[in-house]
Amino acid sequence: SSPYLKDLHITNNSARNVGAGIGLINSSATIESTVIDNNIIPDGDALGGGGIAVNGGSSTLLDVQISNNYVGTNMYSLNGGGGILCGFSFGNSPLSLSMYNTTIFNNTANVGAGIGALSGNILIEKTLISSNNGDFGAALSMGEPLGLIVGDINMNLINSTIVNNTGDI
Repeated sequence: SSPYLKDLHITNNSARNVGAGIGLINSSATIESTVIDNNIIPDGDALGGGGIAVNGGSSTLLDVQISNNYVGTNMYSLNGGGGILCGFSFGNSPLSLSMYNTTIFNNTANVGAGIGALSGNILIEKTLISSNNGDFGAALSMGEPLGLIVGDINMNLINSTIVNNTGDI
Protein backbone atom coordinates (compact mmCIF):
# COMPACT_ATOMS: atom_id res chain seq x y z
CA SER A 1 0.00 0.00 0.00
CA SER A 2 1.03 3.60 -0.53
CA PRO A 3 -1.29 5.71 1.64
CA TYR A 4 -0.94 9.45 2.06
CA LEU A 5 -1.90 10.31 5.64
CA LYS A 6 -2.15 14.00 6.55
CA ASP A 7 -3.51 16.15 9.39
CA LEU A 8 -4.36 13.22 11.66
CA HIS A 9 -4.22 12.64 15.41
CA ILE A 10 -3.60 8.95 16.09
CA THR A 11 -3.98 8.49 19.84
CA ASN A 12 -4.92 6.06 22.62
CA ASN A 13 -4.58 2.87 20.57
CA SER A 14 -3.15 -0.47 21.64
CA ALA A 15 -1.71 -3.54 19.96
CA ARG A 16 -0.66 -6.92 21.31
CA ASN A 17 2.78 -7.10 19.62
CA VAL A 18 3.69 -4.48 17.02
CA GLY A 19 2.55 -1.07 15.76
CA ALA A 20 0.14 0.35 18.32
CA GLY A 21 -0.26 3.65 16.44
CA ILE A 22 0.55 2.68 12.85
CA GLY A 23 1.89 -0.58 11.42
CA LEU A 24 3.49 -0.33 7.97
CA ILE A 25 4.30 -3.55 6.13
CA ASN A 26 5.90 -3.23 2.69
CA SER A 27 4.32 0.20 2.49
CA SER A 28 5.41 3.35 0.69
CA ALA A 29 3.39 5.56 3.01
CA THR A 30 3.76 9.31 3.39
CA ILE A 31 2.67 10.63 6.77
CA GLU A 32 2.46 14.42 7.04
CA SER A 33 1.43 16.95 9.71
CA THR A 34 0.28 14.18 12.04
CA VAL A 35 0.41 13.60 15.81
CA ILE A 36 0.93 10.01 16.98
CA ASP A 37 0.68 9.85 20.77
CA ASN A 38 -0.38 7.85 23.82
CA ASN A 39 -0.37 4.48 22.05
CA ILE A 40 0.60 1.35 23.97
CA ILE A 41 1.76 -2.21 23.52
CA PRO A 42 1.18 -3.76 26.95
CA ASP A 43 3.49 -6.09 28.87
CA GLY A 44 3.47 -9.71 27.77
CA ASP A 45 4.08 -10.32 24.07
CA ALA A 46 5.29 -6.79 23.31
CA LEU A 47 7.78 -6.48 20.45
CA GLY A 48 7.85 -2.87 19.27
CA GLY A 49 6.68 0.21 17.50
CA GLY A 50 4.56 2.00 20.09
CA GLY A 51 4.05 4.91 17.70
CA ILE A 52 4.99 3.43 14.33
CA ALA A 53 6.32 0.02 13.26
CA VAL A 54 7.99 -0.13 9.82
CA ASN A 55 8.62 -3.53 8.26
CA GLY A 56 9.72 -3.32 4.64
CA GLY A 57 8.81 -0.68 2.10
CA SER A 58 9.89 2.93 1.77
CA SER A 59 8.04 5.42 3.97
CA THR A 60 8.37 9.15 4.63
CA LEU A 61 7.46 11.26 7.67
CA LEU A 62 7.03 15.04 7.26
CA ASP A 63 6.25 17.35 10.21
CA VAL A 64 5.19 14.47 12.47
CA GLN A 65 5.08 14.44 16.28
CA ILE A 66 5.56 11.02 17.92
CA SER A 67 5.13 11.27 21.69
CA ASN A 68 4.16 9.46 24.87
CA ASN A 69 4.06 5.99 23.30
CA TYR A 70 4.94 2.89 25.30
CA VAL A 71 6.20 -0.60 24.49
CA GLY A 72 5.81 -3.02 27.40
CA THR A 73 8.07 -5.92 28.27
CA ASN A 74 8.38 -9.45 26.96
CA MET A 75 10.12 -12.53 28.33
CA TYR A 76 13.41 -11.69 26.54
CA SER A 77 13.44 -7.95 27.41
CA LEU A 78 13.82 -7.21 23.70
CA ASN A 79 10.93 -4.80 23.40
CA GLY A 80 11.91 -1.78 21.31
CA GLY A 81 11.08 1.29 19.32
CA GLY A 82 8.87 3.21 21.73
CA GLY A 83 8.46 5.94 19.14
CA ILE A 84 9.47 4.13 15.94
CA LEU A 85 10.58 0.57 15.25
CA CYS A 86 12.42 -0.10 11.98
CA GLY A 87 12.11 -3.85 12.00
CA PHE A 88 12.47 -6.29 9.14
CA SER A 89 12.69 -6.13 5.38
CA PHE A 90 10.84 -8.43 3.05
CA GLY A 91 12.28 -9.55 -0.25
CA ASN A 92 15.57 -8.24 -1.59
CA SER A 93 15.07 -4.53 -0.82
CA PRO A 94 15.93 -3.13 2.62
CA LEU A 95 13.32 -1.06 4.39
CA SER A 96 13.70 2.67 3.99
CA LEU A 97 12.47 5.42 6.30
CA SER A 98 13.02 9.15 5.76
CA MET A 99 11.89 11.72 8.31
CA TYR A 100 11.99 15.49 8.09
CA ASN A 101 11.07 18.07 10.74
CA THR A 102 9.85 15.35 13.08
CA THR A 103 9.68 15.40 16.88
CA ILE A 104 10.14 12.16 18.84
CA PHE A 105 9.75 12.70 22.58
CA ASN A 106 8.73 11.06 25.85
CA ASN A 107 8.48 7.52 24.48
CA THR A 108 9.36 4.40 26.48
CA ALA A 109 10.77 1.00 25.49
CA ASN A 110 13.55 -1.27 26.71
CA VAL A 111 15.61 -0.99 23.49
CA GLY A 112 15.60 2.21 21.40
CA ALA A 113 12.97 4.21 23.27
CA GLY A 114 12.97 6.96 20.64
CA ILE A 115 13.92 4.91 17.58
CA GLY A 116 14.79 1.22 17.56
CA ALA A 117 16.42 0.05 14.31
CA LEU A 118 16.97 -3.61 13.50
CA SER A 119 17.59 -3.05 9.78
CA GLY A 120 17.15 -0.54 7.01
CA ASN A 121 18.20 2.74 5.46
CA ILE A 122 17.12 5.53 7.78
CA LEU A 123 17.42 9.26 7.07
CA ILE A 124 16.74 11.64 9.96
CA GLU A 125 16.81 15.34 9.08
CA LYS A 126 15.77 18.39 11.12
CA THR A 127 14.43 16.12 13.86
CA LEU A 128 14.29 16.50 17.64
CA ILE A 129 14.74 13.31 19.70
CA SER A 130 14.15 14.24 23.34
CA SER A 131 13.14 12.91 26.76
CA ASN A 132 12.79 9.26 25.76
CA ASN A 133 13.38 6.57 28.40
CA GLY A 134 14.76 3.07 27.87
CA ASP A 135 17.40 0.68 29.15
CA PHE A 136 19.47 0.32 25.95
CA GLY A 137 19.67 3.31 23.61
CA ALA A 138 17.20 5.74 25.13
CA ALA A 139 17.32 8.00 22.07
CA LEU A 140 18.46 5.55 19.36
CA SER A 141 19.31 1.89 19.18
CA MET A 142 20.90 0.25 16.16
CA GLY A 143 20.65 -3.48 16.72
CA GLU A 144 19.81 -5.07 20.04
CA PRO A 145 21.75 -6.01 23.17
CA LEU A 146 21.99 -9.78 22.58
CA GLY A 147 23.93 -9.17 19.38
CA LEU A 148 21.50 -10.90 17.04
CA ILE A 149 22.11 -9.75 13.49
CA VAL A 150 18.91 -8.79 11.76
CA GLY A 151 20.09 -6.73 8.80
CA ASP A 152 22.33 -3.90 7.70
CA ILE A 153 21.53 -0.57 9.33
CA ASN A 154 22.49 2.64 7.54
CA MET A 155 21.46 5.73 9.50
CA ASN A 156 22.13 9.34 8.58
CA LEU A 157 21.37 12.16 11.03
CA ILE A 158 21.46 15.66 9.56
CA ASN A 159 20.78 18.98 11.35
CA SER A 160 19.02 17.20 14.22
CA THR A 161 19.04 17.48 18.02
CA ILE A 162 19.29 14.58 20.48
CA VAL A 163 18.84 15.80 24.08
CA ASN A 164 17.66 14.78 27.57
CA ASN A 165 17.10 11.08 26.90
CA THR A 166 17.52 8.68 29.84
CA GLY A 167 19.05 5.21 29.63
CA ASP A 168 18.67 3.06 32.72
CA ILE A 169 21.64 0.75 32.00
